[in-house]
Amino acid sequence: MKIDFFRDLKNNFRNSNEVKEFIKDLLNCLEENKTNEDLGILEQVQLKNKVSIISQNKMLKMQDKILKQYANKISNNTIYFVHNKSKTDKYIIFKYQGNKETTLQVDKQEIPIEAKVNSILIKENGKYVLDNQGTKYVKNKVWEMANKVLKQQNQNLNEFRKEGHLYMVEEDRDNRIYLLDLSDKSSCVLEEVDFPQELVKKATEGSVFKYEKGKYVFCSNEGYEMLY
Repeated sequence: MKIDFFRDLKNNFRNSNEVKEFIKDLLNCLEENKTNEDLGILEQVQLKNKVSIISQNKMLKMQDKILKQYANKISNNTIYFVHNKSKTDKYIIFKYQGNKETTLQVDKQEIPIEAKVNSILIKENGKYVLDNQGTKYVKNKVWEMANKVLKQQNQNLNEFRKEGHLYMVEEDRDNRIYLLDLSDKSSCVLEEVDFPQELVKKATEGSVFKYEKGKYVFCSNEGYEMLY
């Protein structure tokens, strides 16, 4: 009786699509978490969002500022930020001593087992020790900063996109498209992170696109003639 019960239970689990889907989702979730452990916060932000070069550079500078500010709060003004992990089980670590930054390459065995990418380490008796409070503080600050930069970027782009305006491609570099609003000569050049991929080949320097109903539509290649 009991054997039959467990045999039926086993078969039901084996044949249940819901269970299979649950296991699949669980494995995907675990894999994503494992991947995130090896990525810096800014890398995670850029992986999940469309981020302009200017925003990326701003995030890097502000992250550097956050780390230096935290280092200056520590008694000896020295912290170690786990930046990333190489394929050879070595970690790239940024050492902040006051406002001075140096890059170190450290073997996996030298850092605490609980330390991950984005962790803050300090040294005690010549050994790396995880600074739990510092790690939490810096992570929160960097996430908060990155989201603010991203929000400002998207707000600027929403204000830049205007119905019926003509936009000239000022520069196309590595599939990144930089636009100038020909309908508003006082506007600045902005990188359009949401430029349609199907139009990238047409988006050469001087080409013109019209913004209609929330989309860019190709118009001509005579942007410089229209500009002058």
